[in-house]
Amino acid sequence: MTLRVDKETGNTSVTELRQVIPPKEQVAYALTLLRPLTLKSDRLAWPKVLDALAQSSADAAGAHAEKITELRTAWGSYPARRMRIMQAPIHPSGAEPTVDAWDNEIARKFLYGDLVHGDDNAELLDALGDDQVVFSAAAMASDGFRLVNNTYQVMHWLRSDIAPEEAFFSLRDSQQDSAEQPE
Repeated sequence: MTLRVDKETGNTSVTELRQVIPPKEQVAYALTLLRPLTLKSDRLAWPKVLDALAQSSADAAGAHAEKITELRTAWGSYPARRMRIMQAPIHPSGAEPTVDAWDNEIARKFLYGDLVHGDDNAELLDALGDDQVVFSAAAMASDGFRLVNNTYQVMHWLRSDIAPEEAFFSLRDSQQDSAEQPE
């Protein structure tokens, strides 16, 4: 985004707004990493992880129990709705498909339909095109990794012996990564 500010008047204007959409393959890979956390039958499913954390925090301070409750609420609404996508036929004959879906629904259909079970949702996904599907799926992946990091932080507070501080996503930056690279 390019924001221009007139120093004399203080008026502002946006001259360019651009959304960078990551490559579809990267988004698909990120979602497949998160998938086990979203399946109730998986041993890594978020309800099971949070139940284990709640048991570990039985003797802990109230702040940890509150964080677990916040995580339970956040995971329960994952992926969050952000935007409603509506698309109607442009041609008067109405031969093109009509779309009326939330972005989180599109992302779920991409993950469970396109990536896991084949083309169960091909009609909706094809009607939208790759950019909209990847945009929606990228938001789901981003939210998922934020939740994983927040869950890991609580795990670290409760059991730093099994969740070391060095593994936080938020503590790793490009300078640290480049400092660890052999020359």
